[in-house]
Amino acid sequence: MDIDHRRRGIVSGSIWMTVVPLALFFMPVLNGLVAGLVGGYRIGDARRAVVAAVLPAGVVALGLWLLFRGEDAPAWIAVSIVALFAGAATGGMSRHVARPSAAV
Repeated sequence: MDIDHRRRGIVSGSIWMTVVPLALFFMPVLNGLVAGLVGGYRIGDARRAVVAAVLPAGVVALGLWLLFRGEDAPAWIAVSIVALFAGAATGGMSRHVARPSAAV
C-alpha cells in the first residue's frame, strides 16, 4: 500500500468520524460507535485509526456541546467520544479480519 493511498484513507476515515456523529446526534452512544467503526475500517489499522480520531473527537465534542448545552450534555458527550475511540480501534482491527493477509 503506497503512502498516498494511506493518506487518503486517513482523511476519508477522519471525515466519516466527524460527520456521522453529528448526523446521529440524537443517538448519543451509537453515534460515536458507528462513526468510529466506519472511519476505523476506512483507515484500516487500529493504531492509525485511534490517532486519526483525535481531531474528529474534538470537533464532535464541540458540535455536540453546541447542540445540547444541557445539564447532562457533558456526560453524553464524554460517552460518545469514548465510543468513537472504541469504534475506531475496532473498525481498524476488523479490516484485517475482513481481508486476511495472503502471506502464510
